[in-house]
Amino acid sequence: MNRTLSTARPLLLMVDDVPSNIHVLAQSLQADFDIMIATDGPSALALIHKERPDLILLDVMMPGMDGYEVCKQLQRDSATSHIPIIFVTAKSEVTAEEYGFKLGAVDYITKPFTVSLVRARVNTHLKLKSLIRQLEEANQRLHYKLCLLEKQHTQMLNYSTELEEVRERQKLFSQVFESTNDGVMITDPKGNIIAVNGAFTRFSGYSEEEVLGQPPRILRSERHDECFYREMWQSIKSTGHWTGEVWNKNKSGELYLELLTISAVHDENETIKCYIGVFSDITQLREVQQRMDFLTWHDPLTSLPNRLLLTDRLSQLLGNTCRQEGFGALLVFGLQGFSNLCVTRGSALGDKVLADLSQVLIGSLADGDSLARLEGDQFAMLLSQVHERSEQASDAAHQHADGIRALVAQFSGTIESDLFQLRAAVGAAIYPDSSEEAVSSVISRAETAYFRAKNTGSDGAVVFFETHMGERIEQRLTDEHRLRLGIQQGQLRVYLQSQVYSDGQVHGAEALVRWEHPEEGLISPAAFIPLAEGSDLIVQIDRWMIDQVTALLGPLRKSHPKLKLSVNVSSRCFQCDDFVGYTEQCLQRYNVAPSQLVIEVTESTMLDNIDRVVGKMIALADSGVSFSIDDFGTGYSSLYYLKSLPLTELKIDQSFIRDMLNDPNDAELVNVIMQIASRFKLSVVAEGVETKEQADYLRENGQPLMQGYLFSIPEPAAQWLKRIEPRKG
Repeated sequence: MNRTLSTARPLLLMVDDVPSNIHVLAQSLQADFDIMIATDGPSALALIHKERPDLILLDVMMPGMDGYEVCKQLQRDSATSHIPIIFVTAKSEVTAEEYGFKLGAVDYITKPFTVSLVRARVNTHLKLKSLIRQLEEANQRLHYKLCLLEKQHTQMLNYSTELEEVRERQKLFSQVFESTNDGVMITDPKGNIIAVNGAFTRFSGYSEEEVLGQPPRILRSERHDECFYREMWQSIKSTGHWTGEVWNKNKSGELYLELLTISAVHDENETIKCYIGVFSDITQLREVQQRMDFLTWHDPLTSLPNRLLLTDRLSQLLGNTCRQEGFGALLVFGLQGFSNLCVTRGSALGDKVLADLSQVLIGSLADGDSLARLEGDQFAMLLSQVHERSEQASDAAHQHADGIRALVAQFSGTIESDLFQLRAAVGAAIYPDSSEEAVSSVISRAETAYFRAKNTGSDGAVVFFETHMGERIEQRLTDEHRLRLGIQQGQLRVYLQSQVYSDGQVHGAEALVRWEHPEEGLISPAAFIPLAEGSDLIVQIDRWMIDQVTALLGPLRKSHPKLKLSVNVSSRCFQCDDFVGYTEQCLQRYNVAPSQLVIEVTESTMLDNIDRVVGKMIALADSGVSFSIDDFGTGYSSLYYLKSLPLTELKIDQSFIRDMLNDPNDAELVNVIMQIASRFKLSVVAEGVETKEQADYLRENGQPLMQGYLFSIPEPAAQWLKRIEPRKG
């Protein structure tokens, strides 16, 4: 069934031998148009003769019958010659575009294209086609009526009626002309303006009276040279039309970008009667498109290239390096101490630091080098120089890495507070690693080296990728997956190790986590706790331990009201927003006396964010929960914590207990810690007591609580609880 322009939704035919090439465009246009797709020339011709589409988007390069031949056949047939054809092709040569217009196409769009501009051009040509059709129909009707009236001049009454009908139709055409949202300008054959519509006035600022009789050059912005306009009119004279983007200037002197289509209108003798120009203001569309294009390739905060643009540039350099049989370098680096700055001072300062530092780093770039922001505080520097030997590339990478570290250290002194010292950790990869190495592999190797550098130390480091790093990362991912599965399948166990008074009476116990693998048996915490601390698994483990320990304490509320169980909580779990609420829910769920729960924290927990830590500790301490500092004496600011935090207990690190009988310094440190605890009215737990001599020394010097293999090994919770039950009878 044939289609006409009276159909509510215009019908578009999209012709491309690879449908995936126009899939996105078809999906976008189907909201406003009915879409047909043909994959070759003969199929397209068959559809066109059957359905009569309103407009055709035609690929040029197709096997067998190409787009040019399809266009020729359509133009030779009077039934299809009126259908607008827009070539959409990767052939961007000027001669190809001129040939397309010569064959009769109304527009020529090269790939890659933007969907928004294709939509705008389709709408423009459909509106222009409709407008020209209405002009032609009105002229034909007017000519017919006038001829008829001349023959029937004796019938005056009929003449008056018919004349009125002609006037009404002219009035209708005038309303259509004025109501269109696109600007319309009509000139005589000499190029002088004879009519404009209201949209033209709105866009240009000129009234109809001001432009009548004037040439269109009054709108020129001077951003196009004479060659541009000469080629435009050559196209109009040879093909009858021209479509393109033009910068014009309105009456106020402001520039605007318009999508303009100019068509020549001929009479029955093929003499040009007038030219019609139809245009849309696409200034804002272009600005939005440019912004979208920028954000596609750049980071919005720093305006640096993003990962996508870095990948593109690295792809070019990698190909160039392989052709020259040389070597290049990629650096990935991040800021140690940045997360603490953001948590303490807010993300606004963090964003400012990243933006300002980016400008400092840009100023240090050599010609051809690229700086990109990958994510967060992670950056990449791509060195453009190609070296003959990998050793030369390594030397250059190391030199740039040292420069980055120096710049970051220097910049750190400009931050608002001198409490935060940023240091750069840098990872480097020399490429190519093989003749067929992919871009993603180069970036992955540099990032692997960076993460190794990040975990090396607090003062920053430079690490070059080595093959065994990738193997370790692979093994770590495998182990992490096994641990995650173990947590989900309930393979974790709670073990308890007694804490006793100097007379040997049990005061309580420390809860320790163990992993009981179904095939490997008990796995040492030294093997899986560091793995968990490097991921989100440590939070899951800590929350599970809090739940299990409170479940153990519930039944002890009446039988052992003074017995305490302590559980170690990591910094990451403590920083969770719902940590306080979760702990209180567990206490309530198992009806636990809060005074029986002791939460052990390390000094690193306080270092992460002292203000938030204090608030959470006070909230739980107010409900009766006790807090202990684990491994006391190994940190940096212990006395400050004793003054600021709601602590009830200190745990002396086992390294001091182990050597105190042989090292006077350790013995003195143990004595000082117990004196400090006494001054602050805090309990003391000595960890790692393994010999009678160590226990005797502690009994004679402060009598702290003791924990160690001398009194109890860690044992399953049920076994430990059974052992402390009072004997019956």
